[in-house]
Amino acid sequence: MLYPSVEELTHHGRFNRYALVIATAKCARKLAAELEKEKMTMEEKPVKMAIEKLHNGEYQILEKDLEQLEF
Repeated sequence: MLYPSVEELTHHGRFNRYALVIATAKCARKLAAELEKEKMTMEEKPVKMAIEKLHNGEYQILEKDLEQLEF
């Protein structure tokens, strides 16, 4: 089982999985770009780091951003 679970990351249904995937990808790209810019090596993959930041509340999915998503 993966930790944290998708249920935890979507705040128990508050956000859908699509929003979670988009937020994770945006955060991961941002982290990878920052590390590359500083010429630092990654000890973990950017996606794993992004998931941890979402889980810890360091990176958040905002309600206004959800309204702009097209399905």
